Amino acid sequence: MGVGRVTATTMAVNTGSRRVMEKADLRHVRTVHRAWPDPIPGHEQGEVEYALTKTQWESLGRRRPGSAGHMD
Repeated sequence: MGVGRVTATTMAVNTGSRRVMEKADLRHVRTVHRAWPDPIPGHEQGEVEYALTKTQWESLGRRRPGSAGHMD
């Protein structure tokens, strides 16, 4: 599809979303702290970014359709 990189973000305290990203083989890239006008609980721990590059995805051959261990 011509995509070189997939990214996802969530609050650092959102462990459920972080786990989903990790299960999808995305890797933690950075943590960012931003000033929000109406901060919610947990904002002080920042926002995390996860990513997976095309090269990384290709090295995980098990994720390709038709390969052994493919998950739908």
